Amino acid sequence: MLPRFSLVVPLPEFAEWSIDDKSEHWFVARHAGSSSELRMRAWSANRSVTPEQCETQARLWLRTAPVPAADDAVEARRLRAPTGYHGQLIAGVRLLAAGSELEGFALAFGAAVGRCYAAVFTTRGRGPRAEERVGATLAVVAGGLLERVEVAEVEDRALHPEFPF
Repeated sequence: MLPRFSLVVPLPEFAEWSIDDKSEHWFVARHAGSSSELRMRAWSANRSVTPEQCETQARLWLRTAPVPAADDAVEARRLRAPTGYHGQLIAGVRLLAAGSELEGFALAFGAAVGRCYAAVFTTRGRGPRAEERVGATLAVVAGGLLERVEVAEVEDRALHPEFPF
């Protein structure tokens, strides 16, 4: 549970992730074994906010978020989680550093009444099996982890010992 961000994130192999949810305005989780990073946050917005406005704001805050080119996208679909948010999830793969490194990414931007949500996941790989490793990691995140993100209810946040009340 991420009380500061009102999100519940089911990280696979939780002990393998390095978590930072205090030093930035984003929840940041890094997985060294797969060269992966997940950044997430939810925030208040105007009541009629759109997913596009949420994405624009998130990109202002996180200038390192991948900007997919038309040929990078592997999958683009309606956002399925968190419940109550609408928007889009885009997953893709691209070559970096003159073709020597492969980057996979999954971007989720959504809006609910008065709320925005953003998740930016990246993973990298080099070498002869990079496509397989990056693809498998991306499938776990885009097809699993981001499908199970939940918004913590008020009661859950109030009862959590880390919530700053």
